[in-house]
Amino acid sequence: MPQREEALYRTLAGLGITYERYEHPPAHTMEDCAGIDIRTAVHCKNLFLCNRQATEYYLLMLRSDKTFRTAEISRQISTSRLRFGSAEKLMEYLGVEPGAVGPMGLLHDADG
Repeated sequence: MPQREEALYRTLAGLGITYERYEHPPAHTMEDCAGIDIRTAVHCKNLFLCNRQATEYYLLMLRSDKTFRTAEISRQISTSRLRFGSAEKLMEYLGVEPGAVGPMGLLHDADG
């Protein structure tokens, strides 16, 4: 098991958070997600975004049935036009590769 994954489970245990672990192949699109058995979970789009200058980064979770509108989200968070962050920054900040973006990656963001 990868070191970052082990650290995640230790963190969850230390916080007293119970969980069930499900494995599935990386899902790059919502179409990829459609074939994954999610039981009682809700499909979400997890988007790693940055501002135009790539100086601020964001993790956006959006229900799969909602449309991502860049201008609307940019306005809500008062930032310049958003774009997708690079795979390199995704690994640096959240410790994951494209297709594996999710909120648990925030545990790897040591700088907050």
